[in-house]
Amino acid sequence: MASFGAGNPYGDPNWYNGAYHSPYYKETHKAWRARCRSFVEEHIMPFVSEWEVNKAVPRETYVKCAEAGLLPVVVGAHSGAFDLVPKEAPQDLDYFHELIFVDELARCGSGGVLWGLIEGLQIGLPPVLNFGTEEMKKRVAPDCLMGRKIISLNITEPSAGSDVAAIKTTAVREGDFYIVNGNKKWITNGIFSDYFTCAVRTGGQGMRGVSMLLLEKDSMPGITTKRMDCQGVWPSGTTYVEFDQVKVPVANLIGKENEGFGVIMKNFNHERWGFVVQATRFSRVLLEDSWNFANKRSTFGKKLVEHPVIRWKLAEMTRQVEGIHHWLENMTFQLCQMPKDQAMTTLGGPIALMKAHSSKIFEYCAREARQIFGGNAYTRSGLGERAERLYRDVGAYAIPGGSEEILLDLAIRQVLAGQAAILSELRSLHEYWKQQLGAAQGSDRSASPAAASPAAKELSNVGREEAVERRLSEGLQDFTDSIVQSIEGLSSKLVFEVPARPGPQPKPRTQSDQPRTTEFHSANLNLGRLRLREACASLRSRRCLFLLCLPMAMAMAILRRMPLPG
Repeated sequence: MASFGAGNPYGDPNWYNGAYHSPYYKETHKAWRARCRSFVEEHIMPFVSEWEVNKAVPRETYVKCAEAGLLPVVVGAHSGAFDLVPKEAPQDLDYFHELIFVDELARCGSGGVLWGLIEGLQIGLPPVLNFGTEEMKKRVAPDCLMGRKIISLNITEPSAGSDVAAIKTTAVREGDFYIVNGNKKWITNGIFSDYFTCAVRTGGQGMRGVSMLLLEKDSMPGITTKRMDCQGVWPSGTTYVEFDQVKVPVANLIGKENEGFGVIMKNFNHERWGFVVQATRFSRVLLEDSWNFANKRSTFGKKLVEHPVIRWKLAEMTRQVEGIHHWLENMTFQLCQMPKDQAMTTLGGPIALMKAHSSKIFEYCAREARQIFGGNAYTRSGLGERAERLYRDVGAYAIPGGSEEILLDLAIRQVLAGQAAILSELRSLHEYWKQQLGAAQGSDRSASPAAASPAAKELSNVGREEAVERRLSEGLQDFTDSIVQSIEGLSSKLVFEVPARPGPQPKPRTQSDQPRTTEFHSANLNLGRLRLREACASLRSRRCLFLLCLPMAMAMAILRRMPLPG
């Protein structure tokens, strides 16, 4: 029977331990976790070393994984994969089911075995499922999901990696076919693939000339694959692919011609999220193995764990592993809750940051584990076998899917772009209300000579400032809602004080007297409400990005200048 959360205190996520509680996991996730661990313990763990040497995962293992009902989960909870195969989906299927399966699979301690089994499917099939024709999905997806066929994603080229828009592989239209010529490099599962989801250039330079095609090795001559010898992830089948006059039917176009860049971008969040799941568990494996070794190995008359420097290393590894895992759970929850299109834009930056952070933690844990294991982590067998192997695998997580440097820059650029968009909308809203309020006050001045005293006007201004600050303090997350509630609520009876006229001021009024007021004309009021709702609806759609990117000081400054009715 599978054991969870026992033994090593950080060998599993803390929700595996019965003493901890989590808002993310239900009984369906616990049952799914048991299925995944049982399969991995029986069909994966005993053979990892053998598959590493052979540099391949046997084809029958794909089929076993599919027959167990596990393989289809890796293409995304919203992909509809289980509708295409005779396997029952987990109850209330969501991204946490995929997280659990990939996390359990990564317990094998081999990026190569994990990639060899699921990576091509996880990143190569979603474009077909999300953008392919119904005929294409029904023809291709079932065999891939059931382990009978293998698919790979072909984007990277010798001169185009993170710069996707620079690809040079061409697809020239000739009647009902495209003629494809070019090269792809570092293609995971390429040497094993039956299908190639391929980025090609069908138009001019840049992103607007990119399309996606499905190439089929058995029926399309001209596809050559060559294994690449890499530092790590040996069983993944990293491949150099050549396309020489490959004749591809136009019906194999994925999405629309020259709109393939969008297909690629929509695939990146899921791909990078998957990398985070893997890197996080590999970091945990290194922590677990280091903890176990430190409790067995003795030096200078005491166990390693009794040396403060070793405890410090374990503590540093632990805090980083636990931190990235909680971040991962939060992002997974957002993927479950947000519509796909919103998640693509809102979560792109945070997932890019998370992916870079996870690979840095993986690298840190690999180095610290090697230091704890000493010479044992420098040999490809024995106690430090997994530490040695994972140390070689780190680069496969720091570079593919966007290098750390590219992703960190991407995340900040997206934040800045979102900030600029939000500020533009706020300024537009501010200018609109400024114009409307000016018109209303002008109407008041022509209607009556009465004016409020300077003291009353100052009191009113202070009141407006306090109202704004109070709204901000009640929670920045509900910022856009507070604008609607405050301004729209007041605009149902907009009241303005008439500014004082120059010259002698009237006698002070009695307490029963009230400043003369006026209301907006009905048409102006309705128009104002409509414009306000439209602007705030746009703000709401990007609330999460807004919370990340707009400093409170900037929001306060803008709101202080916004003339609120009052």
